[in-house]
This record gives sequence, structure tokens and C-alpha cells, in this order.
Amino acid sequence: MNTLFEKYGGFATFSQLTSLFYQKILDTPDVAHFFEDIDIEKLIEHQTQFLVSALGGPPLQRNVDMKRAHHGLGIAEKDFIMVAEILEDSLVEMGVEAGDIETILSIVSGYKDDIVSV
Repeated sequence: MNTLFEKYGGFATFSQLTSLFYQKILDTPDVAHFFEDIDIEKLIEHQTQFLVSALGGPPLQRNVDMKRAHHGLGIAEKDFIMVAEILEDSLVEMGVEAGDIETILSIVSGYKDDIVSV
């Protein structure tokens, strides 16, 4: 059985998805402020690698401590939910099937306790 990584066209597709996702993030004032002092290109590259790895592609080059990466950012549950909704919108726009969107959002929600700190 193919992984979601293979099913949706591999690295190029997830790179496009991640770019779309962050454009939507930056266009959403309620969460864009979290990314003001971030190298967005580097973040897109990192997030693409994370998604690729999480969805059955090649593993990440390095492990990332999600709790440490998000420490001190003051991310509330409402922020996490909003970002998840933006991810869902991006997945829909990219033509990802509903069942696969549920799977991807389930993977992402597994990191909620490491990301939400307020």
C-alpha cells in the first residue's frame, strides 16, 4: 500500500502544500504574528520535511523537540485550532481526499500538547 507521501506525488506536492499553508497563515492576522521574526523560507523547508516524514516519506535529517521549538511563544488552544483549520483548507485546496485529511489532522493534533502553552 502506498503512503500518503507517495499517493499525493511526493516531495514536490508537499513542498507546494507547505508554501500554500504558510501563505494562508501569513494572510491571517490572528496567527501571522507568531511568524513575524521567523525565516519563513527556512520554516517552509523544515515543515515540508516534517510533513514528508510524518506521511511516509524519507525520515527527517534531525529530530526536533516540538515542545522546545514552541516554548515561550504563548500559543493558545484557539491558535492551534485556527492553524489546524488553515491546514485543512490548504489540504482541501490541494485536492487531498477527506479521509486522508482526517489522517493528517490526526497526526498534527498529536503534537498539540507540545505546541500549546497557554
